[in-house]
Amino acid sequence: AAMPIAGTIIEVFYKERVLEWRFFVGLVFTVCGGVIAAGQAQSTSFGSGIVLVVIATLLFAWGSHATVRSFPKLTTLGRMTITFSGGFVAVVLAAIISLILGHDFFPARSITFYDLGMLSVYSILAIMISQYFWLLGVERLGIALASFHINTAPFYVMLILLVLGSAWSWTQAIGAGFVALGVFVSQMKR
Repeated sequence: AAMPIAGTIIEVFYKERVLEWRFFVGLVFTVCGGVIAAGQAQSTSFGSGIVLVVIATLLFAWGSHATVRSFPKLTTLGRMTITFSGGFVAVVLAAIISLILGHDFFPARSITFYDLGMLSVYSILAIMISQYFWLLGVERLGIALASFHINTAPFYVMLILLVLGSAWSWTQAIGAGFVALGVFVSQMKR
């Protein structure tokens, strides 16, 4: 839910956006909608992990923005390769640090072909496709508006689960409505 805030901070910092009242109202609706859609509206306790979440969100938004801005002549697929390479390096460093600190690195049970298949579906299909469209959105809309749209993700997941037999969630639908209203208000012309 904090991604639109991170995207807006980045665009304002790089002087790519002036924070007008319509955009600010849209930002508020989008963040509230993201919190509602994610089912976190009732949660009021924050642990120390919130700092890591904020840092990760800012880094993801900045990395996406920097990739699109720094490589304007590359295709979206080329930019995606850059972000995946950076992610790979970060995961390898995290794994090395984890091993040095004595944490378990390998799963407790053996990895099966089913596990590898599910990992392939997640990594190749889900992550690859979503990252492609994400970077395309950042290029065309800017990091702030693209991040507004990301707050509807819980609603889309609910729709997919609905097709697979799960129940309808009014909470996620209402949250998506807030996000849609925020996107609409933020893009209104004078």
